[in-house]
Amino acid sequence: MSRSAVRPWDQFATAATFLTRLPVPARPAKDADEHAARLHASVGWFPLVGAVVGAACAGTFWLAGQVFPPLVAAVLAAVVGALVTGAFHEDGLADTVDGLWGGWSQERRLEIMRDSRIGTYGTLVVVLSSLLLVTTLASLPMAYAGRGLVVAHLVSRFVVLPMLALVPPARDDGHGASVARPPTAASWLVAALTVVVVGAGLLGWWSAVVLVAALLTAAGVSAVARRKVGGVTGDVLGAANHLAMLVGLLVVLALVGQGAPGPFG
Repeated sequence: MSRSAVRPWDQFATAATFLTRLPVPARPAKDADEHAARLHASVGWFPLVGAVVGAACAGTFWLAGQVFPPLVAAVLAAVVGALVTGAFHEDGLADTVDGLWGGWSQERRLEIMRDSRIGTYGTLVVVLSSLLLVTTLASLPMAYAGRGLVVAHLVSRFVVLPMLALVPPARDDGHGASVARPPTAASWLVAALTVVVVGAGLLGWWSAVVLVAALLTAAGVSAVARRKVGGVTGDVLGAANHLAMLVGLLVVLALVGQGAPGPFG
């Protein structure tokens, strides 16, 4: 089945069901080939799905912030994010760190990354990244926290596209291999328009700074993965996604702290 034959709604629904646990209705795929075609075609919708996840977290943070202190509200927002995504990207981050730093050869690293068990490195990075997410969010003024969450999740899903275009897959099977072909012009267009419209609408020129920081983060993850395992896997894509989201939120906090002119003057 060709990409052009995959309907836009099926592309979005595939992206949503792949990246989240949200029950998005879609026409069932006829076979594995059609499912693979849909998954590959869906990457252009990843940023929009990220914005939806960010909006769920932002709404939770705002609602909880009406009753609880910022730190408690931030924890609840992080919990909702993990529930909506099934901790998909945290799992990828843990497996990536375990594999890249737990093995002495490319084959052993890939083997560790496939192991469903989590090791010391993975446990540590999930705990520290969760602490960083919660404390960063709790440190942001309410007016910027929600917008920052949406934009950080938005751009973090966008970084998957250049990684797929520029970095080869480390293996021939798994989720990474299912989408590990350069995105088409249509996917780039949908993803770029989503980032520009949503990002600029929420954070103005700050969104460009957040996007650059996310892309640099993804470039760093890609360079390490290419050197250690020869390319990207699904776990590596998830790790880059999660780290890009954290860095994006940190950039928003830094801009607020420096008093940079932004969406509120």
